[in-house]
Amino acid sequence: MKILVFTDIHGNYEILKELFNTEDFKQADLRICLGDCIDLDMQNNECLHLLKESQCICTYGNYEARLFDWFNEPSKNFEKFIQKNKEIKASLDEQSLNILNSFTKEFILNICKTFKFCHYKWANDKELVIREEPTYNHITSIYKNDDYDFIICGHDHNSYNYIENNKQIICIGSLGFKCPAPYLTINVNIDTETFKKLNPNYIEYCNHSNIEVMPNSNLKTSFDKSKILYEDNDIKITLKYLKYNLDALKNIYNTPKFHKRNFELKFSHN
Repeated sequence: MKILVFTDIHGNYEILKELFNTEDFKQADLRICLGDCIDLDMQNNECLHLLKESQCICTYGNYEARLFDWFNEPSKNFEKFIQKNKEIKASLDEQSLNILNSFTKEFILNICKTFKFCHYKWANDKELVIREEPTYNHITSIYKNDDYDFIICGHDHNSYNYIENNKQIICIGSLGFKCPAPYLTINVNIDTETFKKLNPNYIEYCNHSNIEVMPNSNLKTSFDKSKILYEDNDIKITLKYLKYNLDALKNIYNTPKFHKRNFELKFSHN
């Protein structure tokens, strides 16, 4: 069985189309997006519609959760988000708003080992843990009470892979705002029917309809390096990268904010 995981698209429909045209995506039995799918002045509706059409499991990121009354912003700079949130919400069509209502905060899979998938650590039902520098000590401390073999997350746009005792915490990094663009594949030595028996709540996400292949953009995407983050007889976890023409992307999203983004991708590990 093959699982594909990505996160932090931030409305970058062009790179999302490129990912969805890869063999990794087409061959995946389960497709997972870990939130922050939307952003200001980006192609939010297109991204959300495509995620729905491709039957991805999606978790809330802080960008989605801010649009709902139940969420408490865990930030000292809450006021600066108010107008931004209004503009993002106003840009969404009715279908996109309905899609956001289908997101979940986090979910657990039992696939030879236990996996927790989330955008970031939830402090409680309404708040994420306040973001700090993603050092080994900070990240392992906020997840210290999470009793899972693997925690797969996003939120931080750079990638990290931290191991403490028998727990491995992997932040994939931002698909939409890094070049090369990172995503994760998890190959598991079980068949799809066994997976369905172990995880009955997610059966519907394994029954993929045939989606139309997305047209390629002008990014001239190719595969870059990859890193094996874990491997045993049953599981192989690989961080992969899509290399693309960054200048072409910035010409498509020709806004001052987008041009200020730091697309350099860093990787931290212990």
